[in-house]
Parts: sequence; structure tokens; C-alpha cells
Amino acid sequence: MNLNTTLVDVAAKDLTGMALDLAVAAFDKRCEGLTWVWVPAEKSGEGYFEGRGQIASNSPEVACAYIARRGVLDVVHQPHMVGVQRYAPSSNWADGGPLIDDYRFNIAASGTGPKDDNGKEPIVALVGTWKEEKDRARAMDAPTHLVAVCRSIVATYAGDIVKVPAHLVLP
Repeated sequence: MNLNTTLVDVAAKDLTGMALDLAVAAFDKRCEGLTWVWVPAEKSGEGYFEGRGQIASNSPEVACAYIARRGVLDVVHQPHMVGVQRYAPSSNWADGGPLIDDYRFNIAASGTGPKDDNGKEPIVALVGTWKEEKDRARAMDAPTHLVAVCRSIVATYAGDIVKVPAHLVLP
């Protein structure tokens, strides 16, 4: 993944939001070939990642997807991003749901962790693995199915510690 920003180490188990979505994009076949570039927002103080790719082999790279906090592009960048899809596998079932099938996930309530404010136990997700991958599979827990799935993909295929853009995780 080619990112034009400073990177920091973060535990896969602690990833959330845009940082988690960006980390998962490296392992989602629907994002293959995209170059992720940070685009600062002039007015809102926030920016977004634009996934640029070639539609045809001889065409220039164009925006194909973006990762942003909900609503950032609604006002500031909307004209530039018409027809471009928001990519948010940790919160959008249309993006995260196919990953459950692609990676053959096993998902369950953990029965071991503290309950959330609604009395629900954490969700645990484990990538369904083949024999040769069994040693690297990482089960991850989270408050939602999609966050657990995304964390498990990142931990299994990138490791327990991953590099993400500093401004997505630092105050």
C-alpha cells in the first residue's frame, strides 16, 4: 500500500474506524491494484484516503473508492467524488460482509469478555484456514461482527502490530 503520510505501529486488536478500514483494504481482493493516497481537506480540517486505480490498462489513474469518516465528503469533496464508493468494511455490511465469505470466517460470542453497556458479550472472529495457514490465524474480539472480522484479517495476514497513518490514531 503506497501511502503519502507518516506511519505508526498499532496493535491489530486496537484498530478502529478509518485506520482499520485502510489496513483491511490491503487484503480485500476488491481493492487490488488501488493506490491509496491521503487527500487533506481544506475546509473541514479532516481529509480522506482516495483509492486510485486504472479503469483500463492505458488509462490514467482515477478515484475508484475512498475511506473517510462518515460525512466528510458530503460537502467539501462531493463534486470530485461523484460515483465513487465509500469503502468501510468495519462498519458497512456491503463492504465487510463479502469478507466473511471470502475468508470463510467462524464467528461466535466469546463468552469470556466483559459485557458492553447493553449486556452483550464481545464477538470473536477467526479466519477459516487451510492446513498451511493454521499457525498464523488470529482470532480477534470486538463489539461488532464487522470489526472482529476486519481485525482478524489484519492480524492474520499483516501481523499483530501493523503500520497505519499517525493522524488516524493519534490525538
